[in-house]
Amino acid sequence: MEIKEEGTSEEGQHFLPTPQANDTGDFQLTSIQKTPDEPQLEFILACKDLVAPVRDRKLSTLVQISIIHPTEEGLIRYSSTEIVEGTRDPLFLTGVTFPSEYPIYEETKIKLTVYDVKDKSHDTVRTSVLHEHKDPLPDIGRSFLGYASFKVGELLKSKEQLLALSLRTSDGGKVVGTIEVSVVKMGEIEDGEADHITTDVQGQKCALVCECTAPESVSRKDNLPFLNAVLKNPVCKLYRFPTSDNKWMRIREQMSESVLSFHIPKELISLHIKEDLCRNQELKELGELSPHWDNLRKNVLTHCDQMVNMYQDILTELSKETGVRTISLHIQT
Repeated sequence: MEIKEEGTSEEGQHFLPTPQANDTGDFQLTSIQKTPDEPQLEFILACKDLVAPVRDRKLSTLVQISIIHPTEEGLIRYSSTEIVEGTRDPLFLTGVTFPSEYPIYEETKIKLTVYDVKDKSHDTVRTSVLHEHKDPLPDIGRSFLGYASFKVGELLKSKEQLLALSLRTSDGGKVVGTIEVSVVKMGEIEDGEADHITTDVQGQKCALVCECTAPESVSRKDNLPFLNAVLKNPVCKLYRFPTSDNKWMRIREQMSESVLSFHIPKELISLHIKEDLCRNQELKELGELSPHWDNLRKNVLTHCDQMVNMYQDILTELSKETGVRTISLHIQT
């Protein structure tokens, strides 16, 4: 088995019907019930009985996850699994997770497209929007196996929150296998700085500890308003790994951008701007000078003006950034 990110492909972009713009006002979107600061939805994937395009070929399979928002047109590539090699029944270790701020509803459609990867060197991560009028790019290094789709509400309301969907070819006819979608619910870290999970490995108790960055005197729940004020644009990743006692260890990696990351650089640049403006004003207040010194003054003023413009451009660009990534891990068995 090999862990590798997904590549790009446009195949099958027209399979799901795109909602019309004038239809969105006729129904009300249903939000997903969630815990504050926790992902809205997480699920894992597995395929069974995949049919290879060529007889006796050993498949190298990945699943590309795309979504259609009920109020928008176009298919959006969201994420993908790793590549699983040499099996017709791949079980993917990389899950799918939607952060708390992501606009997902029960009416949101999710499309799962399964590919057989032939040349992994062309596989790179990309997220983009596909429109119906856009011509597909050539598919390099992979072949389309099948697709399935479902609504988020169907998954959440299903028995045991598990869907077994038939994978079909591009014309929607031939069944080429089954893909299972299973909701994952991870426990929360409550009123503490660490989450302790104990597993029994060959008769020996092993404790896994996941540290929390919250201050010691403030619990996680009490600290949420502060964290939400400084951490923006959350990105979540979900993984699962088999343990020696035939159980699963699930790991959620959460990344956010800190708005404080560029605070000091921005203050420093603002200070440079003020100093150069003051220097310019002092030079202008010198009054009349001899031609030689007046020419030197003009050169200095021009240089300072250029530096001020450059600093202002940098400050403008930094103001667009929300910060660098902060990472936390949540481990559960």
